[in-house]
Amino acid sequence: SRRAPAERRPSRRRGSSPLFSPAGDMPNAAEGAAPRVPSYHDACDPATYDDALAAKASSLATRFAPLLARDDDDDDAVMPEVFASPRSHFRSRCRFQVARAEGADGALSYRMWDGGKPSVIVSTFPMALRRVNEVMRLLLGALQEGLDAAAAGGGGGAGRDDVLTTGLEAAHFLAARSARGGVLVTLVYSSPIDAARWVPAATALRTRLASALERSSPAAADEEDESPPPLHLLSEDESARLRVNVLGRSKGVALSARVVPVPGAAGDASPSPSRPGETYVVETLRLDDGDAFAYKHAEGAFSNPNAWMAEHTLTWLRSCARAIAAERGGAGASLLELYCGCGNHTVALAGMFTRVVAVEISEELCDAARDNLRRNGIEEGVSIVHAPSASVSRELLRGGGGGLGLGLDAFDVVLVDPPRAGLDADTLALVKRFEYVLYISCDPASLARDAMGGEEGNGNGKGGGTLRLSDTHDVVKFAVFDHFPYTRHAEVGACFARRRPDGRSRRSL
Repeated sequence: SRRAPAERRPSRRRGSSPLFSPAGDMPNAAEGAAPRVPSYHDACDPATYDDALAAKASSLATRFAPLLARDDDDDDAVMPEVFASPRSHFRSRCRFQVARAEGADGALSYRMWDGGKPSVIVSTFPMALRRVNEVMRLLLGALQEGLDAAAAGGGGGAGRDDVLTTGLEAAHFLAARSARGGVLVTLVYSSPIDAARWVPAATALRTRLASALERSSPAAADEEDESPPPLHLLSEDESARLRVNVLGRSKGVALSARVVPVPGAAGDASPSPSRPGETYVVETLRLDDGDAFAYKHAEGAFSNPNAWMAEHTLTWLRSCARAIAAERGGAGASLLELYCGCGNHTVALAGMFTRVVAVEISEELCDAARDNLRRNGIEEGVSIVHAPSASVSRELLRGGGGGLGLGLDAFDVVLVDPPRAGLDADTLALVKRFEYVLYISCDPASLARDAMGGEEGNGNGKGGGTLRLSDTHDVVKFAVFDHFPYTRHAEVGACFARRRPDGRSRRSL
């Protein structure tokens, strides 16, 4: 089935901007040149989206056909569920180089890399949220004004460098769909930042961006948001601190513009002292069953860039958990989660299992996962373990506790969401010991190796691997998540169940 609610599919507007600016916008470029598109992207044309997704889904169905078949009966194969993304304005995170043209005007522009250099100018980026596009426009205009003023002798004397653009090489954007969840701009510098000058300048920039966004139309400010986050997940006070923040980074240095709060208690006209701005945004995910969860996404840490697809993924995982519970006769099950990240799956699945132990190698993401559990009121039944999943797997296979305080027999279901390389040999060997396996893959080729083997091995870097999930388990549910429209990439999900003792295939849970 294809899941993409009509209200989440922005319509194509006549005269809308292309994904990338025409080459003719580049200095000294030939007039009337065709728009440039990086080799790793297709043009962002909503009219082509459905056909492109159908082609992706068909290719994946063909690739995984041996895994989806049932007892050599093609008519009884597992049918992939295909979850569509909005056709535009779906990315909450994007990064661009900032280039300065040669010559007297010194025009600034956003660039994307292609052919080994930042050669593609970006004027608008309709894959990103509307508010990100608006902040991109406002930021570039403010930076250009500062650069022009410095060149003209303003801002402290002729020839003085503009502190916000000196050494500036990139701009990163991170936003929540709701304006209440915030937007974060990170300016990345190739040279050391002069903190004494940068912080006041960045604070003024932040104030300017916040004021401009307040005046923006709803289409730019909050059109992505279907309803504001519940107050118990994101308070008004926290939301006020998140609206817009500006960070600066250079080697070994991280600075934040300061936020001047509004006046305090009623009748007290004096504002509180300013404080550094927050370094995160809060995204609220609403699932098909009506539940809502809020997640802190920190600057520089991994987070899912397509919140709509994150919602589909969580809804699908919860449907798998319910099917497993039904097959077990309603008996409670425990979950071991490997590669848990910031707790995106952990938070949504916590209420579906009697116990959840989630493992993550990044200490920063472990802290984020614990914070997200607290934010959502989940205080019992879930443990976050800071450890490499491979090490935990080896210890559990040897009969130890793997740092979990529990043995392998304490768990009924395993969920893995590995990096693009897929599972190492020890983790795959551990996964095969479980009755039920939930596998989310950001690289279908890795899932294919781990499930079906092949010349490329099982994704553990050793090649020729013989460990295959398909030797012991059947796929009973399979899903395609179009996290990255207008690229060749997609994420897939597979729910495996151990094959029956008589060797017959499992058709469903």
